[in-house]
Amino acid sequence: MKRTVRLATLPLNKGKYDELYSVVGHYTNAKRVFVAHLRQASLWGLLDRSKSFRDYAKTHGLYPTSINVHLIDQAAFDAVDTCIRHIESCFARANIKAKTWRRFTDENERHYAYACLARYSAIGQIMGGGVCQRSLR
Repeated sequence: MKRTVRLATLPLNKGKYDELYSVVGHYTNAKRVFVAHLRQASLWGLLDRSKSFRDYAKTHGLYPTSINVHLIDQAAFDAVDTCIRHIESCFARANIKAKTWRRFTDENERHYAYACLARYSAIGQIMGGGVCQRSLR
């Protein structure tokens, strides 16, 4: 068995501390902007594909220019994950396919109901007062 040796770490010097503090601040500000933007149910369609929101944010000028783009990409992905977790916490997604298969007998109704409950774009449309379109297959 191998043992790990824990070494005492020294505190960061002032320059590194300030730089790290600045990077964390930029990251949290970017994520805050992204989450605030994703609150709109009409944008929940961007949650269905992992890179859709990142592309949307770049084209709509939501990306700050003062920080590394890879860090901002991660903030965008984290914002999407945060919104997905929030939506999923609002309703139980566990065994959603089994529940829709028990509830509906017609094959077309089963697929339609599952699509309405499993796709964030459809959930956003329903939450916005719209009707889920049958073209979700």
